[in-house]
Amino acid sequence: VTLIGQPSRAMTAQRLPATPQEVAQLHVLAWGDDGVGQCLGGARSSAASYVPRPSVVRVPPGKADFSQIGAGWEQSFLVSGSGCLWAGGSNRAGCLSSGDLEQVLGVRPLDRDDAEDLKAAAIVAGREHFVAIQQDGSSLLTWGCSNEFGQTGQGDERVGLAACPLRSFAVQPGVKIHAVACGQ
Repeated sequence: VTLIGQPSRAMTAQRLPATPQEVAQLHVLAWGDDGVGQCLGGARSSAASYVPRPSVVRVPPGKADFSQIGAGWEQSFLVSGSGCLWAGGSNRAGCLSSGDLEQVLGVRPLDRDDAEDLKAAAIVAGREHFVAIQQDGSSLLTWGCSNEFGQTGQGDERVGLAACPLRSFAVQPGVKIHAVACGQ
């Protein structure tokens, strides 16, 4: 899956949208493999499980204030201006929803019982794990469909193919986290 934020009208390349009106003009585009809905409702090729060209992601009316995007192997994420996470794709091991859904189709708020207080500034995704930076920059939140190689950073006791719950990691006092990256 490829996700990009794309202005719906021409803007100068020297600056980012700054006003609420400019932000409202932004769209999220997705294309690529969509076998489990990870293109968040992009326009699929007929009878195929992929979105062949950039397609506007459909979001609920009034919910288009997304400030960050992230895509993993089978999941895609959007971060709203208020810090709420929205997601779609595979719900294997309950990584997107505490319910018993196999897939989360379209764009829906992250619905995990352990994510009620999550207010993210950014999110990145690896193959089967996810890392969000809290809005105040003081901590990271990690979780995943598995932790086969310790990629969630939750210690040796959590390494394996089982799902990993959401866990917060604080950094040293006074240190702010600005960016994070995930590998496979």
